[in-house]
Amino acid sequence: MTHLDVAGGTGDVAFRVLRELRRAEEKARRGGGGGGGGGGRARDFDPGRVIVSDINPAMLAEGRKRARGRGLMGLNAVDAKGDALLAKLEFVEGNAESLPFEDASVDVYTIAFGLRNVTNAKAALRDALRLLKPGGRFMCLEFSHVTQEPLRSMYDLYSFNVIPALGELVAKDEASYRYLVESIRKFPKQRELEDMMRDVGFKSVSHDNLTGGVVAIHEGRTRRLIRRVVLHPPRPRDRLRLDESRSALHQRASTAASRPRAARRRRRGPPPRTRSRCTCRSTRAASSPCRSRDTAPPDRRT
Repeated sequence: MTHLDVAGGTGDVAFRVLRELRRAEEKARRGGGGGGGGGGRARDFDPGRVIVSDINPAMLAEGRKRARGRGLMGLNAVDAKGDALLAKLEFVEGNAESLPFEDASVDVYTIAFGLRNVTNAKAALRDALRLLKPGGRFMCLEFSHVTQEPLRSMYDLYSFNVIPALGELVAKDEASYRYLVESIRKFPKQRELEDMMRDVGFKSVSHDNLTGGVVAIHEGRTRRLIRRVVLHPPRPRDRLRLDESRSALHQRASTAASRPRAARRRRRGPPPRTRSRCTCRSTRAASSPCRSRDTAPPDRRT
């Protein structure tokens, strides 16, 4: 499985995914039995691949530093028995609107608190659809809009008054925290973001509000690849019968087309006799039978 975490330079999401993949590998080795059989069993599985992508190289450097400190990269990436783990962790610099990866190369695409900072969110969604494999999964965790009162009024009061003051008090940076609040308000609402995802081509779009809509998880999937049913070719005997049937039909059609029209008419026989309306009621006697009903119609050409 290939997991791509976009705008995740510090690796918080990617590290959790990597640990789960490596646990699955250890379980696969234990399932292969004791001794040297376990190592061969793990190679029967697809190696996992977790990619962290961010537009900020300084964030990626911090993520690499944290990964090395936790034993997730380099020579420290081993399981409990000392065997090298197959799941890899990579850090790639890239813009979410046009990431440097091949089409249909990712199984899961996650972006946490990053889509709000992308200049063109719809372009980022379109690029995510390009990267995902058929049936792939897109998940976005982002600040959103509170939908219920009185929580909405309380949240607005807290956002515009308390958060910037805390930023000035703790980080001496009120402007950055005020930008955070304003960017949240400008971000599309839950239904609007769903419509954007559908417009670019995502299927099974949904969202789940957390804490009344303070944060929302948006999810979508790509269209699954429809497998074509390949029918077995006919056996030689059946093919011979089909060829014979086709040739017989062609021969019958050519014979019917080459036969003269008069011969075809003679083969069908004379035209059927028709019953004509009696016209002799005024001239015949009441006791004499009418003979014009059983006669063939007169030749109108004479």
